[in-house]
Amino acid sequence: GGMRILSYEWGSNDHVKRPQGTSTEAPDDKAQVAIAKKMQAAAGKDAGGSWWYPMGTMTDTVYPVDGGMEDWSYAASWEPSPNPISVCKPTTYGGYPEERTKYPSEAIRSIVYLVEMDDLKGPPESTLGDSSEVHSISPRDGHISRNMRMSLTAVEMIEPDILFTA
Repeated sequence: GGMRILSYEWGSNDHVKRPQGTSTEAPDDKAQVAIAKKMQAAAGKDAGGSWWYPMGTMTDTVYPVDGGMEDWSYAASWEPSPNPISVCKPTTYGGYPEERTKYPSEAIRSIVYLVEMDDLKGPPESTLGDSSEVHSISPRDGHISRNMRMSLTAVEMIEPDILFTA
């Protein structure tokens, strides 16, 4: 089965508070939550008035998992190694030198959102929606338009600009 969720770091077992089983806050938790709230609002609510995407940490909304891409891309350069993030030792295609798997502390710091869009892993085509739904928010919106709005909101928040200099 699937689920509907908008989640962010943390998602690994080393960031679980004991005995509660809930996630600790990531260093950028306030920013992650603020961005997630705007994305959630852009996605809108369902017909019952609940947010289409409930949100929270991956640990609290999905389940904790070690070795997840989301936590790695957020903290691989500054979390302790080998636990929780182990050093890559590639062997396929002839491998590559281990020194290429060590990163400066400022190198890998991406905030990643995991969005699960439906309770069904393969939702019916009739629920995907069409382009007319992108510019307004309705409980009847399809998955594609809802997720386009949500993604565009995230892009707008980073304020991509082009600077031309002479």
